[in-house]
Amino acid sequence: DQLRGGGKGSSGPRIAVPSPDRPGGGGGGGGGGSGISSPAGPVGPAAAAAAETATTKTPTNKKKSLIEEVPLPTPKHTVAVQAKHASFPGLPAGRQVVVVRVVLDAVASIAEAAVDVSARGLSVQVPGKYGELRVEFPFAVDEEAAKAKFIKAKRVLSVSAPQTN
Repeated sequence: DQLRGGGKGSSGPRIAVPSPDRPGGGGGGGGGGSGISSPAGPVGPAAAAAAETATTKTPTNKKKSLIEEVPLPTPKHTVAVQAKHASFPGLPAGRQVVVVRVVLDAVASIAEAAVDVSARGLSVQVPGKYGELRVEFPFAVDEEAAKAKFIKAKRVLSVSAPQTN
């Protein structure tokens, strides 16, 4: 190894530089791990490990995926409140019925859909065709008395539920 700088009369630092006949030998025989710098950069085992890590890092500018996720459309729907409904002929006066109509153009059979009615709302899921539809009712309904009908010709799901007492 040669030493550069810091000679007689010099106040500069002394830097170990590997000899051409001893690659990587700077910094105490090449195995000392002194981390001394050469004009070409750091030398020694610590520097070699750092260089290896630098070359194995993943790039920060990732390639754009060829597959783009497109959100599924939410089905169109309407919500209506009725004083009387054919599905509930004996409904006491003052109780109303909520009717939700959901257009499911991409559905051939209601078996493709999952419909859930709770006291406060409706959920319709059609995996792979539509995003989940959640409808909040304007009042609490009797979920046990709720009725659903799929009209194939129009591809419309109609859900009706009477107001609770």
